Amino acid sequence: METFASKQFYIHKNFVNTYYYIYMALEQWISRAVFREDASRVFLASNDYAFRRRFELTDMSRNFNDIEISSLKFPFANYWPLNSSWEPDNRVAALNAKLMYEGIYENDVKIKAIPSTISIGSVFYFDREDDARLAYEMIYYHKINEHYYSTIVPFGGNTLEIPVNMEIVNITFNPDTNESSWLQNNRIFTIKVDFKLRSYVLFPPEQPNYKLDLDVNGYLSDGTLYGDGIDKYFLTEEVILRQKNFNDLYTSILTIDGSIVPSDIKINKLIVSDVSQGSAKISWEFPEDNDITRISITLNGKSEPINISPEKNFYILDNLNSGAYYIGYITFYSSKGSSKKLSFVVETLKSQEQIEISNAPTNSLIGVTW
Repeated sequence: METFASKQFYIHKNFVNTYYYIYMALEQWISRAVFREDASRVFLASNDYAFRRRFELTDMSRNFNDIEISSLKFPFANYWPLNSSWEPDNRVAALNAKLMYEGIYENDVKIKAIPSTISIGSVFYFDREDDARLAYEMIYYHKINEHYYSTIVPFGGNTLEIPVNMEIVNITFNPDTNESSWLQNNRIFTIKVDFKLRSYVLFPPEQPNYKLDLDVNGYLSDGTLYGDGIDKYFLTEEVILRQKNFNDLYTSILTIDGSIVPSDIKINKLIVSDVSQGSAKISWEFPEDNDITRISITLNGKSEPINISPEKNFYILDNLNSGAYYIGYITFYSSKGSSKKLSFVVETLKSQEQIEISNAPTNSLIGVTW
């Protein structure tokens, strides 16, 4: 019988599956806190499927029904959502209307998010009681307080660090289960742990009319550029501040709108548009009574600055690489000797070959050269 691959109904560009990154953060914590940083010992699987999944991740050269229990390489742990979904974080002042409905800026991206919680259960399996007892007490010590971590997610063409706060709600040594007698007969010791994870659900990308399709270059079938509702602004100044922290100096790069000594140059707007695989247009606006005598553009990956006539209000950056990420600076100079430096970002479109390579299966030969 002929089968057909299902087609995504929604446009998933810039959609962040927060729960996947929550899983990754939990796996990293378990491997670090319990399994001596051995990430191969923790995996996503239901309790009923845990032994089968462990077998798949260790040695599948033998039949599952014929293997000895010892060959599963104890200890290990599985985790699985507790038949629950996201729940709003109901702590006092946790739900922020501006964050949820209007959004706040993080660097150059406006973020809308809902603080939320999710419950995940985990079972740890040991073939030695002394190991199980030691692990139980290691986990127990983490139960006393809520712990604060973070995870990195891709968002708006950049990366975003979101908090992942973890609380151990319950911990039980050798709990009663349907398989208790089988586990006892095979001298398997278990620890059941219920986690409550607190993080943020990011606003899903906005969707166009169902009649419009998205092409590989980011344009809709009506010729307009697809916008997913993620607003960006451009940084106007980068100021490096050195701060004294006890006896150590460390550098913190802060982005500040304006400068400590305000420049007399006024720039009304800086826009990146008409981005293609190899070019992009940079345009700007300033008042008619400006005193600008020179304009200069620098771009990472380009050795020489580009000098532009002060009468111009745009420039076409060409000879760019497809699928590349550029950070650039445009500096305006006045006759009084002052200057204003603005930064911008250009992310060129991918070529068809790059798209095919990024979408190819891991065992594909697409993109391989000989």
